[in-house]
Amino acid sequence: MTTDDRFWSHVDRSGECWVWTGSTDRRGYGKLKVKGKLVASHRYSWMLAHGDFPSVGFVLHKCDNRPCVRPDHLYTGTHADNMADMVRRERARRSSLTDDDIRSIRGSNDMQHVIADRYGLSQSMVSRIQGRGRYPHVA
Repeated sequence: MTTDDRFWSHVDRSGECWVWTGSTDRRGYGKLKVKGKLVASHRYSWMLAHGDFPSVGFVLHKCDNRPCVRPDHLYTGTHADNMADMVRRERARRSSLTDDDIRSIRGSNDMQHVIADRYGLSQSMVSRIQGRGRYPHVA
């Protein structure tokens, strides 16, 4: 079975969005192994439709549906375009932690993902705060 065949075997084209039904990362983006490397399924779809991966680096969704691989729902952009899109769609996490918040995070016995949800942070950020890699000035 070719990579293209494997790709299409994991695409549900029954709706407006063509939904990736294969494996996904923790954020909901499809993943496909291509020549031993994991590639985002929407990037692979872009490559199938346009002949190569985009030179600008990012393939973005017009539909704001992470598992969508429909080529006409995708467009290319720069890192700045991706960040602006994230803010526009209110996906950007904004946190203005106080020193008391930092102390609370460091003193909590809760699981890191629970703390992350509570403060609107990523689990890795909670880990860095607890390990004093972030906000080292807070005692």
